[in-house]
Amino acid sequence: MSVLGNYIQILGGGTPNRDIEGYWEGDVPWATVKDLTSKHISETYESITERGVDNCATQIVPAGTLLIATRMALGRMSITNVPMAFNQDLKALVINGKVDQTYLYYFLFAKENYFISRGNGATVKGFKIEDIRSLPFAPPALPTQRRIAAVLDKAQALVANDRRTLAVYDQLAKSLFLELFGDPVRNERGWETVDLGSLCEVVRGSSPRPQGDARYFGGPVPRLMVADLTRDGMYVTPQIDSLTIEGSQRSRPMKRGDLVMAVSGKPGLPAILMVDCCIHDGFAGFRDFDKGFDLRFIYHYLNMLAVGVSDKSVGAIFKNITTEEIRRMRIPLVPLKAQERFGTLLHNIQKQRTCIAASLHQSEGLFREFVAGGVPGELGN
Repeated sequence: MSVLGNYIQILGGGTPNRDIEGYWEGDVPWATVKDLTSKHISETYESITERGVDNCATQIVPAGTLLIATRMALGRMSITNVPMAFNQDLKALVINGKVDQTYLYYFLFAKENYFISRGNGATVKGFKIEDIRSLPFAPPALPTQRRIAAVLDKAQALVANDRRTLAVYDQLAKSLFLELFGDPVRNERGWETVDLGSLCEVVRGSSPRPQGDARYFGGPVPRLMVADLTRDGMYVTPQIDSLTIEGSQRSRPMKRGDLVMAVSGKPGLPAILMVDCCIHDGFAGFRDFDKGFDLRFIYHYLNMLAVGVSDKSVGAIFKNITTEEIRRMRIPLVPLKAQERFGTLLHNIQKQRTCIAASLHQSEGLFREFVAGGVPGELGN
């Protein structure tokens, strides 16, 4: 049987000793899982020196090498645009002359669920090199591989365009908030502020124990997850997890229209519920908000604090935040008419964003189906 190992060489990485300054902040890009955020990688968060390379298990691979995560974010990949080193959580796949690198990228992209299923480990999940080598792989001729890769590149470009458009609408809402109310961190307009806890009831989510118990999980009551927030944005509908009636009685119920905020996973990320649901202990919930506040204003105020006005402030306010600290957060006393004006303008932005988000969701799903059905490689395809 023809397998992927017949077409590639797999190289391992490593990490220089962090106690030796001469190994770090050099001219060699050094990739980790957090750097694999797109199809191609040109820059990394950290760099090392040639001495660092020589004194650990890493090695420098050339531009055009596919890096794949075998620990942490299983199966995440990027193709290097420049020579770089990499750590032990990644493997470098060096192709022979019979495989197109972009074609291989899409072939492995279609195997995401396979890599996740092969993960094992009590704390950090990982899969073995043999799980890559043993994949059935019988690629077509190089010209055919390149034609398939070019078509898939075009399909991926449509997804990327939707993401860019979505980002434009998110930036527009952020700019509108800053124009009307100023930087929420610096309170540059000098608004009088009050404790958040004085404006509403702040509650912490709760989870049935033990996790996964069939008495509590898998029933008709939606249970909010952080991934629901990152998928939906401002208005969230739980779709990932659920509880039984008995499980919901051991959790924290919230109502449609309530504001919630993640305190773990994506600390500080808020959302407004579109349905009744339960929240687990990774969330705080806000009930019975003061009538002098528009929840759309509060949502964006919290969101601005969470994501930061600049990239340098991301997450700084919400790291390890407790329920009591949430209650003591200071909220500006902005006139309700100004909040409502913002809400009206925001509504028009949100309508357009919802359309783009739906288009993105659809295009991502179609792209994955296209990749799964359009990358022959296994025998018989």
